Amino acid sequence: MTEVRSWGAQQGYLSGMLEPYDGKLSRTVLRGQGPARPLGLPGTARRGEHDMSEPTLQAQIDAANAYEALFVPGLFGQWAPKVADAAQIQPGQRVLDVACGTGILAREVASRIGAVGRVVGIDPSPGMVAVAKQLAPAVEWREGVAESLPFPDQSFEAVVSQFGLMFFTDRRQALREMLRVMAPGGRLAVAVWDSLDNIPAYASEVTLLERTAGRSILLTTHFSGADKARSPSNEGVLCSLSRC
Repeated sequence: MTEVRSWGAQQGYLSGMLEPYDGKLSRTVLRGQGPARPLGLPGTARRGEHDMSEPTLQAQIDAANAYEALFVPGLFGQWAPKVADAAQIQPGQRVLDVACGTGILAREVASRIGAVGRVVGIDPSPGMVAVAKQLAPAVEWREGVAESLPFPDQSFEAVVSQFGLMFFTDRRQALREMLRVMAPGGRLAVAVWDSLDNIPAYASEVTLLERTAGRSILLTTHFSGADKARSPSNEGVLCSLSRC
């Protein structure tokens, strides 16, 4: 079984180093501190949500622009270098960013791989992908879901995913797909939020939101995903993959 190392969990850093891929499902995930991406924003769309009218697409683009302007600098931007470090991104590599959103992690990767490398960002939301293309036209952007990645086997030396795993329709299948498209000797780095038990500041925010807006509203927000990603059944999914 591949060794797993961890660091800095109490300080809010990512934990769980992923070892070189040897063709076996022997991986774990990284954990971060903070809330997950809002479920109502683009990037969390399920299958069948791609067909939309022009006004609906524009609404997704507007929401994605707001996501980039507010959530990326406030929450997600700080994690991109840490995930890229965990994946040990090197110049000239082929790298896939799964659930790329507006592309903060893919842009970080692009700055490291140089002109001879290749970075691809994939996300189910047309709005997210449209904004990502505007921000970094040199990166290859694709629409698609993590459970069915449109790439041949062993296409990438590294696969990364930042704060999307908890929202996938089938997390087990998504992880299988990430490993399928990764070349032997490659690295997989996946970051998810920790449970609310370990992030008291956000737990207080959840309590306030539930008291003022009600639990039905709370379940439609990004906070509903934090504990869901760490539930016993989902921990089992991750452990079973790491032991195969």
